[in-house]
Amino acid sequence: MMKLRTEIPSTKSDFDIDHFGPILLLGSCFAENIGKKMDANKFKTLINPLGISYNPVSLSQLILREEVFNVGEFGFSNELYFNYKLHSEFSAIELDTAIKNANTALYKQHDFLKTCKVVFISLGTAWVHELTSSRQLVNNCHKQEAALFHKRLLAIDEITIALSNAIKHINSKTRHQVQIVFTVSPIRHLKDGFHENQLSKSTLQMAVNEVCKAHENCTYFPSYEILIDDLRDYRFYEADMVHPNKLAIEYIWEKLAEVYFSEKTKKLNKLIQGFNASIAHRPFNLETTKHQDFIKNMIQHISLFQEKEKIDFNLELIELKSKLLSQ
Repeated sequence: MMKLRTEIPSTKSDFDIDHFGPILLLGSCFAENIGKKMDANKFKTLINPLGISYNPVSLSQLILREEVFNVGEFGFSNELYFNYKLHSEFSAIELDTAIKNANTALYKQHDFLKTCKVVFISLGTAWVHELTSSRQLVNNCHKQEAALFHKRLLAIDEITIALSNAIKHINSKTRHQVQIVFTVSPIRHLKDGFHENQLSKSTLQMAVNEVCKAHENCTYFPSYEILIDDLRDYRFYEADMVHPNKLAIEYIWEKLAEVYFSEKTKKLNKLIQGFNASIAHRPFNLETTKHQDFIKNMIQHISLFQEKEKIDFNLELIELKSKLLSQ
């Protein structure tokens, strides 16, 4: 039989990711893609509390961050206060609001790290921008003039040092053994150029390989290879031809499940997905006896599942109960 794909082999990891160990997802927007899948499947997650970070040095700086954000770190442009170390989601019209939001997120990250069992880190690019005036590396340019910045490619050693420091910090903050899963985002940064994107992804690959060899609690998941070498077709991309579409993310999610989920976790996911599909169902008429019986049946099944498996469906149960005509 002809082989029409170069499928990436999946090797079961030495540890399992389950619904009960808190999972911190950090880095590029691909971490958010995987995080949303985990959220939908009822894993205990925290996704980029301090916002998206594409380059590994800025991300490491946010992981290492202990001191609170202060007034001197914020600039003002386009009617907004912003911080070069943070994503634009932390920009605000009022300075006090910007500082408060940043520090609230920082405290949230600190608290979550204490109980965290898995940290998923997605690296987007090795290209960085530095302020020409101070050589300060920025996490986000906040649409400032290009003349203010110098663009360069991080060296492999810079990345390995930054990530190693972040790993040591994570290990020191968690109350038990933590597993760190690295991946290189399959989202291509073509605004940098095709060749430049390949240089960037290769640099990240080399650095992560060195880091995983040096730290026994670090593993690598091949998101980039799955999309580029296995799927390898534009039907798996959004219209921009850069971001993976829903089908591609679902496929990568299935590959991740093969590597990190036990059979029990997979079965729970299947049940949860079934519940989610039923909850999302929109009938033509909410008031029919048939649909009211369907809601009552769903409430009973989900309540029993929640009690048995200790997986939180409280919000969904409240929504379902609100649709009952006779309370």
